[in-house]
Amino acid sequence: MPHNVLGTKGEYRLLPRMGCAHAWRIGQKACEAKRILEYGSGGSTPWLAQIMPKDGLLVSMENDLEWAQWCKRAIDSMRSFLHVAETMIRYAETQDEYIASEQGPFDMILVDGRHIWRAPCMAAAYDKLRPGSTVFLHDSQEALYQPGIVEFLSQGGRLVHEDADRMYKNAYTRLWEGVK
Repeated sequence: MPHNVLGTKGEYRLLPRMGCAHAWRIGQKACEAKRILEYGSGGSTPWLAQIMPKDGLLVSMENDLEWAQWCKRAIDSMRSFLHVAETMIRYAETQDEYIASEQGPFDMILVDGRHIWRAPCMAAAYDKLRPGSTVFLHDSQEALYQPGIVEFLSQGGRLVHEDADRMYKNAYTRLWEGVK
């Protein structure tokens, strides 16, 4: 479940379950992105809907129907007291539906969904991005995701930044950032 905190200027914010440095880095890009594709709904979904431009579009793909419904309810309940960007939460049962259902171009893609689908999402991200746009892979330390990174790079993408951030007392995660 997302953490509730006060945002800037007294605004209520929901934050994703990731380290502060990673949330800050993703947030910097999301604040300017008119179209965001998120692979994996969760705490980041309502957060992105709040911080991206209000005339923007957030498309969030999810493979767990109950979780997708929870995220949709969270967004809908926020609308009564916050102005959030248009958000479409899409449920997909299969990997092919999950990856192929949304075509670009997107200004930003966040890959943070089902673990076994992350590498194919990274491989597909290049064609869905506008030139100069950013893809983030959360928890990029997993060897399972490396083929997706290699495929993204082989299509002409480039690594911009990669770092580790402490999420919990003894747990570190890596964030990979690439640009088309």
